[in-house]
Amino acid sequence: MSAAAVQSTARSAASSPVDLKALCERVLPALSAQKKACIELLAGDNCTLSEVVERISTDPGLTVAVLQTVNRKRGEQRTRIASIDSAANLLGQTRLRACIEKLPELEKTCRATDLPTVLMLWERQRHAAAQAGYWAQLREDKSPSECRIVASCAGLPELMTCLYHPETYRAVLARQNAHGSQAASRQALGTGFSELGRRLVQRWRLPELLDDVFRPERYEFYRPLGIMLAGELARHVDTGWYRSPTVACLEVIAEYLGWPYDRCVEMVHQVAVRCARDGGVPGAVTAAARLVQLPGEVVITGVVPLAPAPPERSRAEQQQAHLQAKLLQVKQQLHRADLRTVLNVTMSALSKEFAFSRCAFFTLARGETKMQPRVVLGAGAAALQQLEIDAGKSKVFARLLQKPQSLLVNAGNRARYAPHLPGAFKAACAESFACMSVFANDRPIGMVYADRHTADSFGAEHYTCFKTLCSLVNQSLRESVAQAQAAAPERRQAGSG
Repeated sequence: MSAAAVQSTARSAASSPVDLKALCERVLPALSAQKKACIELLAGDNCTLSEVVERISTDPGLTVAVLQTVNRKRGEQRTRIASIDSAANLLGQTRLRACIEKLPELEKTCRATDLPTVLMLWERQRHAAAQAGYWAQLREDKSPSECRIVASCAGLPELMTCLYHPETYRAVLARQNAHGSQAASRQALGTGFSELGRRLVQRWRLPELLDDVFRPERYEFYRPLGIMLAGELARHVDTGWYRSPTVACLEVIAEYLGWPYDRCVEMVHQVAVRCARDGGVPGAVTAAARLVQLPGEVVITGVVPLAPAPPERSRAEQQQAHLQAKLLQVKQQLHRADLRTVLNVTMSALSKEFAFSRCAFFTLARGETKMQPRVVLGAGAAALQQLEIDAGKSKVFARLLQKPQSLLVNAGNRARYAPHLPGAFKAACAESFACMSVFANDRPIGMVYADRHTADSFGAEHYTCFKTLCSLVNQSLRESVAQAQAAAPERRQAGSG
């Protein structure tokens, strides 16, 4: 969105303030396919409530309607029901069907131009619910299904704003990168999404746990904290799994679960894939599909109409898709592989799949500062085969070996780095190259080097591929070390036996 469009959207939203009381009186619709499926199941002769409950649980509109109906009938003084299973049994098939039949359909309620964004939010809630429910199981929660149901409703403030005040929601999107979603919603709505969420909970008689999710002071308790984190993860994933906000969120989730970061990331990815397999929202991109997006890829998050047919991809887009597929293939090959396999797969991928002119892996012995070439591929590799790099005499390489990180040197910054590179290395390397340190068991074991001799030099796309591949190398070696350490006691026990 351009700056002019942002200002125009913000002015438009500010000139027509939202009536929050009237917004709380509106109805959250349901996806037409889910509504129809539930009605057909309830009308059948062999209907089982468990099938209907499963359908209802996947749709925020159906979920809210059923919880509203059962809790209003229970009165103000009784604890609110947070389980769709309990709600369905209390209502019975006749009242449950009546509740669903009178619910409006999302596709008829929403403007066609705003539908893609609403569907994206719908799919986001499915993903958040899947994560929150599974985390609750891991923490041996007494009712993981309640956490899943409440997580599917935690996006109500955004859904209602996007449905009934799309211009205001655009203004929130335009501001949230600079101010955060709460501050942005407070500027556009006159109140934050959390405050709007609490109003909706009170007016609609929704579970108390959902009210806790909208109160930061309640995050000292693991249930509202986990549901909030699941929602934040789903929000960040919509702009990419490998962006820094998503990584930071995953680090907090790992701490919340008490898991190592790598294991936590693997689990979260698996939950996203299972969520997609269970059936996504038609017209929306699933979180699992975003796993193949490269870190530097631009992600559209605004309101865009659905194209009637997918356009023919350009050559650049075809190349991008090819690179993504290759990276996934390499990731599978590197999973918990030994060092020799890691080196062979990595060097082969850099040379053959990603078209780098030369690539090399330099090893670093424990306690040493000099790196020696171990594997070198590509035309003109002889210069690198004779090269020895002393990190102790180069600030650039000494810093590179402090932690897993990368360095790109090209025409734009070569003058800055050239004075700090060893003479022998400058003579052997290309004008544009990249390096990344490799770690195992929390210590540096070497460095990957790659360069390009073509006219287009070393661009951002190639650098992204290089960094992603080298990150997979570091991840694979960490997994291999962890696996070996876990197996060591068993081997010792077997040896003593």
